Amino acid sequence: MTTSHKKTCIISLFVALACFSLASFARAQFSAPGTGSKLDLKVEPQNPKPYVTVHFIAESFSTDLNKATLDWYVNGKLIKSGKGVKEFDTTVGKLGTKTEVRLSAKTEIGTLGAKVLLQPAQVDLVWQANSFTPPFYKGRALPTHKSGVTVIAIPTLITATGARLDPSDLLYTWKENGTVQGNKSGRGRSSYVVHEISIMRDSALVEVSVAAPSGTLQASGAVGVRPETPKIVLYEHDPLEGIKYNKALIGTYPLVNEEVTLESMPYFFGTLDREGSDILYNWSLNGVKVENDASRQGSLTLRQTGESGFATLTLNVNHRKNLLESVSERLSLEFGGMNTGGFAPTP
Repeated sequence: MTTSHKKTCIISLFVALACFSLASFARAQFSAPGTGSKLDLKVEPQNPKPYVTVHFIAESFSTDLNKATLDWYVNGKLIKSGKGVKEFDTTVGKLGTKTEVRLSAKTEIGTLGAKVLLQPAQVDLVWQANSFTPPFYKGRALPTHKSGVTVIAIPTLITATGARLDPSDLLYTWKENGTVQGNKSGRGRSSYVVHEISIMRDSALVEVSVAAPSGTLQASGAVGVRPETPKIVLYEHDPLEGIKYNKALIGTYPLVNEEVTLESMPYFFGTLDREGSDILYNWSLNGVKVENDASRQGSLTLRQTGESGFATLTLNVNHRKNLLESVSERLSLEFGGMNTGGFAPTP
């Protein structure tokens, strides 16, 4: 089983770079000459998706904007104007486009201004757990306690000329649970490995900031990955058709053939090989341990003998290095369908 059989979970996170004139990331400001006063612009959301409406709020602690005439411009065109119009909405464009929002405020202390330049960028975060799933499984491999998770950033940073920046040239800054991972960050470092997901916290928060070397474009995103509970699923192994993955064995299983082989699949255990040395299988029939082939612990072959009736098959699966990774499964076996009586495990 290779990781190519795993269905990864893609979470698309669109963000925008806000380039402010004489401003921090969240605000833009401009002081009228000789006044020492300033005009602030609050931007929400700070990281809008393409085609998302962005809300602006004008603020000043030096003058009363309710008495001022405010003119709002988008890409040089006057869109909205009026006395005390302190809020404004506009929609950003597609990836690679620039949207410049400028505010001019005629106040009691002079004309104040502020300008914001929004340029959308995108980063997709793809993650997959280093846990077991059987071939052709259509779901995704989920992390369990102490299993590793690989997160891959796929950025799309497009310049105003339409050129896409090479992901290998970009600067990646990774955080795990709020802590910058400096030794795992840097140019071209587009993947990050969470070595252990723990049940001691609700989830592992992985964040990434991706920036062009020039600093003119930047995107960021985050994904939370929480540990799940592993499970065991039993299937019939048909001599001609192989393992019947389309039908899990649940409840009561009638033995209609003289001999049957059952296969167990340890979903989401911290291994890529179900027969690997890290996984321990314990089979029992009506409470009596069944000795199984050491090279095929995940399989059990039964042959009908004796009288008809029912028996309880129990399987306990444990991870040798992770005591919290343990699960059990029971199956009621109905034997005698071939008029051959009871059954026993084959040697």
